[in-house]
Amino acid sequence: MKILLTIRDRDLLSSLSKLLDLHGYSVTTAFDGVSASEYALEDGYDLAILDGLTSRVDASRVLSLLRDNRIPTIVLSHRADDEKRLCGINLASSYLPYPFEPDELFSKIDSVLEKAGREIRLPYGSGELTVRNFVLNGSVPVTNEELDLLLNGAKSANRNAHVYAASLTRKLKSSGLCVSYFERKGFQVVKCDAQC
Repeated sequence: MKILLTIRDRDLLSSLSKLLDLHGYSVTTAFDGVSASEYALEDGYDLAILDGLTSRVDASRVLSLLRDNRIPTIVLSHRADDEKRLCGINLASSYLPYPFEPDELFSKIDSVLEKAGREIRLPYGSGELTVRNFVLNGSVPVTNEELDLLLNGAKSANRNAHVYAASLTRKLKSSGLCVSYFERKGFQVVKCDAQC
């Protein structure tokens, strides 16, 4: 399994690279967005892990290249930035806030790779929505967390669930769809009308 790892902190880059290597992953490291962009053009990566501290221009470019190459991506971010990043950078497959334990990283990697490796069909009205490699119906990028919301309905309407639902609604609006909350059913994709 081949991972592209891009982190601005050289010590953290080295530590995470060694940790991933010890767990059997083949790791290519990049210290900056320019190098990461060059690597992102190459084939063969199963996953990319990108530090959210990379400049916004570089991060957006790298994420766009990775998405175009259908490479699932985990963005490492600070807790205070989570909501902004969820709504601002729609290209990542998932987010992992600092600080995190190694087990959290490996759990996130497993979750993202498992979802990227299968096609997921979601019921919608009389039809279905299809997610393949974190792209909904072939055009709308979704994150791991947004996909969890769609799969599980998030029956408890907590703050994070509403953030993911709002982000999904913005992405789906051009398709005439939105995400609404229903008592005892949770969040569901519906046709845009007065409910959205």
